[in-house]
Amino acid sequence: MIGNDIVDLQTALLENNWRRKGYLQKIFTDDEQEYIFASNRPDQIVWLLWSMKEAAYKIINRATNVRSYAPVKLVCSIRSITDCAATGQVAAYGSCYQTASQMNHEIIHSLAQSPLSNIAPTVVLLSNTAEEQHYNKYLTQGYAVMKNKYGLPYVIDINSGHYKYASLSHHGSYAALAIGSNM
Repeated sequence: MIGNDIVDLQTALLENNWRRKGYLQKIFTDDEQEYIFASNRPDQIVWLLWSMKEAAYKIINRATNVRSYAPVKLVCSIRSITDCAATGQVAAYGSCYQTASQMNHEIIHSLAQSPLSNIAPTVVLLSNTAEEQHYNKYLTQGYAVMKNKYGLPYVIDINSGHYKYASLSHHGSYAALAIGSNM
């Protein structure tokens, strides 16, 4: 299974003050907080770790059909990081989810995969304004983005009837759709 999350950095700057008292303690472990403060780019690291946690949570939510977000229980570690990419993992509830993140001055996008995933997902990044147009394009190509009774997205090939796991994320001016393996 897959999960993804996108952060519009401009929207995050305007709408969130991660420096306010108590904010970091609710979301990040002590080690994650140390990593944030040791970085020369703490704003970027906050949103990188956040997006990694969100992407992993979407896998957990799909697997359990339970909406219970406890971000401090999702423990991030970063294996490698550059100005434009990061790899790492999120450990939670006895599982470990591998993550790959892309970054630039506008967005951070993280993709997480469950331990059993071995198929590279298809990822489509788009602006929120183009989201509906993109879905209409999918429909004309014989695919539809749907949601199950739990509100979780999937993609269906209208011609064959095959379903694929999907993860949908949007924030500010951006959206991302990640399409994984067959259900």
